[in-house]
Amino acid sequence: GRPVEILLRKYRSGRVGILLILKAMNCANCERDEQDVRLEKCPICFKRVCEDCSVRQYGRSFCSRRCADQFFFGDDDE
Repeated sequence: GRPVEILLRKYRSGRVGILLILKAMNCANCERDEQDVRLEKCPICFKRVCEDCSVRQYGRSFCSRRCADQFFFGDDDE
């Protein structure tokens, strides 16, 4: 999902209002905004990365070489 900022506001009447603000997503590596570049989600750690920063292997986009290797080789603790 998208990062969300939650603001609570207490009114004089005693009621509480909740305001949810959806924040723009940025590349986990270079911080470019999703409005400027296309972001892809890493299938291992779910970080969002732009096409320039992504590591393309095995027909997929990863945020790093480490995640790409983990996808192919699996966890070390098996």
